[in-house]
Amino acid sequence: MPLILLDLDGTLADPGEGITHCITHALREMAVASPPAKALQRFIGPPLEEAFSELLPDPTPAHVARAIAHYRARFEEVGPATAIAYPGVGTLLAALEDRNWPALVVTFKSPDHALSILDRLDFRRYVAGVYGAEPTRHPSKAELVDQALAARGVAAADTVMVGDRHHDVLGAHANGAAAIGVGWGYGSHDELTRAGADWVCDTTDEVLDRLDAWLSGPLPTTRANLIAMRRINRARPQRIEPTGPNQQSCWEFPRPPRLVPAEAVLRVVHEGATLAESAHAWQVQETAGPPTYYFPVEAVDRHRLEPSDDDSLCEWKGRAQHWRMRGSSKSQVVAWSYPEPLPGYERLRNHLAFFASRLDACYVGEERALPQLGNYYGGWITRAVTGPFKGLPGTEDW
Repeated sequence: MPLILLDLDGTLADPGEGITHCITHALREMAVASPPAKALQRFIGPPLEEAFSELLPDPTPAHVARAIAHYRARFEEVGPATAIAYPGVGTLLAALEDRNWPALVVTFKSPDHALSILDRLDFRRYVAGVYGAEPTRHPSKAELVDQALAARGVAAADTVMVGDRHHDVLGAHANGAAAIGVGWGYGSHDELTRAGADWVCDTTDEVLDRLDAWLSGPLPTTRANLIAMRRINRARPQRIEPTGPNQQSCWEFPRPPRLVPAEAVLRVVHEGATLAESAHAWQVQETAGPPTYYFPVEAVDRHRLEPSDDDSLCEWKGRAQHWRMRGSSKSQVVAWSYPEPLPGYERLRNHLAFFASRLDACYVGEERALPQLGNYYGGWITRAVTGPFKGLPGTEDW
């Protein structure tokens, strides 16, 4: 029996008025001026952490958490009452029920907020369960899909995710499930296509037709490639290192990876001079590896670098441009960048990351980082993160 996973915001219901109002309220509580409501619409669908990391002038984890708390308190008061059902959604849900296809809602909202909206729209009777974020934990869409699959005991090959944003597509593909993008929400056709949606539909009738075809015909040719590249590797080391005060485990990092502001001043030194230094870099956290750090291009001495002839492909962030030291007799790549990052990672545009193993010294604050092992990986190991880390032979499937 197939399993249908449904996004909520922008897919089943239009929450625009409530979400933009609550973001504005949270920013006001944080003494931050809010952009116009229309400019806030692009934050409908993504995790709140992403929204406030961009909207707050000083997006430390503590400030982001406070903003989210203000948002959720206000949403409990006004949010559910402002949600509007998209045309045809009720008919689609009834059709899924008639076919005996169980439907679950997978959302970045808290389960309580999601259920309040489903109750108001009279959709709860069609939904077999809700998987969402909790007040103290904000999982990725991939983690939420994984939770739904594990709870229902259904294989990913029998599952399809329906949603309006790239997070829905990436979350489905990370688990090996199919993904249908919908064009009536807050994501564009371009966003959904670039994320690798198996199909993009503009009406609920098209979604039902695609679901019927999905059960009776082969998947698109690209599907097998995406499953292979974007699978969540189930292998784990036998022992996870314990964490102490002010430490994180790389096994608590998500996949797909997340971006968080780097809280320390970062510095790269090579051949006796500073190659890059910034207090405004991005840290990328992904399961099984130490963080990688992305410097804004204006913080890099680009005259010392030149493009390399080769490149590489990241299933989440896109095609990477490689860089080497200008005039060096060695062709070794020392840095990489994403000129056209995939949806969800746009903030990495005009940023460079460096291989700690191929440069003289890399610092996070005053601590000199150790390089992640292995020729392919570029993570920086500090006391703030525990492993074990992938990199050695035999860890490729972590």
